[in-house]
Amino acid sequence: MKLLDKYIIVKFLTAFFFTVVMLVSVICVIDYTEKNDDFIHHNLTFGHVFTHYYVYL
Repeated sequence: MKLLDKYIIVKFLTAFFFTVVMLVSVICVIDYTEKNDDFIHHNLTFGHVFTHYYVYL
């Protein structure tokens, strides 16, 4: 592989993984805002909410 190929691959993968992380973050925030009323209604702690997202993602 030439040096230019490696540079292009690194730049592409950096942008790709950044985009994936941002999309997952936005999806989690939207999901949390939709389920926030249920969490409050059932008096769930932060630990329960965190476990819910950790297990189901």
